Amino acid sequence: MLMTESQLRNKIRRILNEWHEHYERQWKLMDLIKSGITDNINQALELSEAMGYIGSFEYSQEIHDGYSGKRAFHTYKLHGPFEEEFLPALRRTQKYGGKYFELDEPEDGVVVLMFSEKIR
Repeated sequence: MLMTESQLRNKIRRILNEWHEHYERQWKLMDLIKSGITDNINQALELSEAMGYIGSFEYSQEIHDGYSGKRAFHTYKLHGPFEEEFLPALRRTQKYGGKYFELDEPEDGVVVLMFSEKIR
């Protein structure tokens, strides 16, 4: 099937628009994750699961008393399968994001995110 130049341009625009929308959604999810706010992170991971970026996730919290006061440690275990660009985007967010979090990728295919916050 031959395409006219106009049809080709329209097809390219449509593909670029789909690509842009896909990555824009991922960037918004990463913004929620790097915020360090537990409600935002839970919402981002729930959306990621619903959109098929991750298979599932588990959340746990531990509170520790230390010299500088109480701290809450939030742990998220992300289970695959993962969308092709999700983990690289998460690694970039962890490396260049504002609020720091730990990212661990053990051999079993589970990705672990850990945040801590001071409790007043």
